[in-house]
Amino acid sequence: MSNLIDTLFGKRKKQSQENQSNGMTKAISVIAAILLWMYVMGEINPEIDKEIMNVNLDYTQVASLEADGLVVINQLPEEISVTVKGRRSEVLGITADDINAQVDLSGYNAGEVKVPVSVSIPKNISLLEVNPLFAEVTIDQLIHQQKPISAIYSGDTASGYLTGSIKYEVSEILVTGPKSKVDLVDRLEVNVNIDNATGDIFTTLPVIPLDVNGMEVLEITVEEQYVDITLPVYPYSRVPVEVDVNVEVEDGYILVSDIKIPAKVDVIGAESIVRNLEKIEAEPIVVENANETIEMPIEFIVPEGSQIVGLKSEPRVKIFIEEKISKEFSLSYNNLEIANLAEGQSLELTDEKIQVIFTGPKSFVDLIAEDEITLKIDVDGLLAGQYTNISTKVELDNISDLIEIKGGKVSFAIK
Repeated sequence: MSNLIDTLFGKRKKQSQENQSNGMTKAISVIAAILLWMYVMGEINPEIDKEIMNVNLDYTQVASLEADGLVVINQLPEEISVTVKGRRSEVLGITADDINAQVDLSGYNAGEVKVPVSVSIPKNISLLEVNPLFAEVTIDQLIHQQKPISAIYSGDTASGYLTGSIKYEVSEILVTGPKSKVDLVDRLEVNVNIDNATGDIFTTLPVIPLDVNGMEVLEITVEEQYVDITLPVYPYSRVPVEVDVNVEVEDGYILVSDIKIPAKVDVIGAESIVRNLEKIEAEPIVVENANETIEMPIEFIVPEGSQIVGLKSEPRVKIFIEEKISKEFSLSYNNLEIANLAEGQSLELTDEKIQVIFTGPKSFVDLIAEDEITLKIDVDGLLAGQYTNISTKVELDNISDLIEIKGGKVSFAIK
């Protein structure tokens, strides 16, 4: 019996040892297979990095910006590049279309901001780098403003014709866009061709938004891109202004001149009127006890059926009034020119000095200098003898009719 038991237990022990040996072998085989697989994968299908260019960048929540009265005004990047990592077999097949890149614009206010770029990639792939990582965005207020219309003219009307006041279908048009752009708009301009025009112009013209320097403002919306205009074209004549000016000055003052501003005016109207017009008269101007330069408005007398146009300022007459002064000169023989002294005769001045007095407007008299004065005397036919208080002709460069001259008499002897 004991021998039987020993035999049985011996067999089981041997069988257990064999089973353990088989299990160990299997485990080693699995580990070896895994290591072999890792080796093979590392050699045949390793992990690699790949840069993917031209990935489309989408901007979301743009409508929410506009709902808040905001708008993006700078040029945004449309594409980015990303670098991913993964097994060769999976990475090599990835294209830009497999990657989703977005920029969420919600929640931002006006100003310059950096918004992160969000990137989604396929499974089993790691994201290593995004370039750029942020989108630089400039946000501005979205505003609406009415802007005035103005016109410029190209060409010239036919000779003898002039344009009147232009009329627009609307005087202002609504402009919408970023505040920084809309604020630049100075005017909405239309260009009217008036070349050789002899009659009224009716046309529809494009509207161009311009800044103060005449440069077109872009990136805005003009509600009405065209406008209807009417431009009258009239026969005209340019005629002188005639004003009867009566001025009385205080003692010690003098009327120097009066200037009509403008000296001529453009008159439009019926051809039968303006073609025969020679002048435009104004209401008389009367000034009393004047002692300084003054300006007085002009009230034109305009013929019925005509109109004065193109006045750039209020019509007026400027009356120049100055203090009246006198200036006396004691002149010597050097200022005297003698004409027609007979051969063999001589002339000697009895007085050492010759007195001459100039009286007139202060600004004129102050400019007179002694070396500019010439006294002329003609002694043709005078015989030898003594001559007293003989008048000379006083000459002065650029002398004005407003200068009164007294004196200039000489006493002399002819020998």
